[in-house]
Amino acid sequence: MATWLLGEGKLSGIELIAALRKQEVRAPVVLVTAFADTQRLKAALNAGASYLLEKPFTTEALRQVLEKVTAVDVDLARLVNRALSRARLTKEGGGGWPAWS
Repeated sequence: MATWLLGEGKLSGIELIAALRKQEVRAPVVLVTAFADTQRLKAALNAGASYLLEKPFTTEALRQVLEKVTAVDVDLARLVNRALSRARLTKEGGGGWPAWS
């Protein structure tokens, strides 16, 4: 899992996905955005995004998307499940949300 902070780089999220695909990176990509409209959805999918997740989203929505993305990769599915479990435990323990450590 990786995050791309807009303003930190010179590419938009959609441009980053297109650059990854051009380099033949085939890992699933979930684009998270607060601006999910039809045009942006089409652009993200055309660039190679696996899914688009609109903010704000629930933990359950994130889990569903990650389950779909990892359905074909058992090792990736285990990694995602461990990360989500740790994040949930950290949140329940009063450590804040999200905690991806």
